[in-house]
Amino acid sequence: MKNACFILTLIFLIGSSALRAESTSPIQISLFNPIQIVNEDHSITGLRINFIYGKNKDLTGIDYGLVNMLSGDLSGLQFGLYNKVEGSASGLQFGMVNIVEGDFTGWQEGVVNLVDGSVTGLQSGFYNSSKSTQGVMLGIINVTDNLHGLQIGLVNINRAGDPFEFLPIINFSFSK
Repeated sequence: MKNACFILTLIFLIGSSALRAESTSPIQISLFNPIQIVNEDHSITGLRINFIYGKNKDLTGIDYGLVNMLSGDLSGLQFGLYNKVEGSASGLQFGMVNIVEGDFTGWQEGVVNLVDGSVTGLQSGFYNSSKSTQGVMLGIINVTDNLHGLQIGLVNINRAGDPFEFLPIINFSFSK
């Protein structure tokens, strides 16, 4: 049993040093940054597991953990308590707090969903916010600067005011 543990540890150390030399890795395992297999400035194409906190550049694949941070883009699935993408994202974000600093295409599900750019798809949660939405916002509070679609919730705000800036229950706009 000791030999098997030693061999697995050796493989892990050799593999992790080889992965650090590349700019893209198929797997990332992180306790918290910087204690992770791959440096934070590298991208992941595959699976990333963050036991507490992980940070990388881009991710294509599945991101799973408590706190998931990307300094670049996301293409895939992101599951965590706190998810933040500093670039654009496409796919599914599922967590308590989901933040995308660029554009988002897909479905955001969480208590708080924030997109600094445009949303194409669905935001569902207690509080949903975006600069522009083409799709559906489903929540208690929905806020966007420009709506092309539906807002369903108690407080629905479309700052463009076309046709209505505020409507409870359902707000809509289908003009360009």
